[in-house]
Amino acid sequence: ADATPTVPLDVVPAFTTSKANPATGEVVAIHNRSRKQATPVDATFDPGDGRPTVEVQADALLTETWPAAGTEVQTEEGPGRVVGRNVPGEKLVVRLSADGRRTTCPVASTCGSRQLFEGRPAGPS
Repeated sequence: ADATPTVPLDVVPAFTTSKANPATGEVVAIHNRSRKQATPVDATFDPGDGRPTVEVQADALLTETWPAAGTEVQTEEGPGRVVGRNVPGEKLVVRLSADGRRTTCPVASTCGSRQLFEGRPAGPS
């Protein structure tokens, strides 16, 4: 049997992050590792929270931030405040106002895109 590895013919999108669970307000470096036939290619990064997608050149770095601690959000379980986030999972950790419980929910489902965009710290992106 031929043991030669095969290389995918289509683009394989891939991004790595500098932190899996950054502290609130912390900038996250996102590295474009996307490939086509083992060659680096440009790719589109979607922050997952309603902000516009970002074109990232082959093997380039991008920095992003997600909602800061204290941002008021509406979840399926009721209103609350952001207390953390999970970048790869595109989820927020929210403390519910009603009883103080913590819950996780997708960023896009908890905050309006305009609220997130206007609330993010200024800086390179």
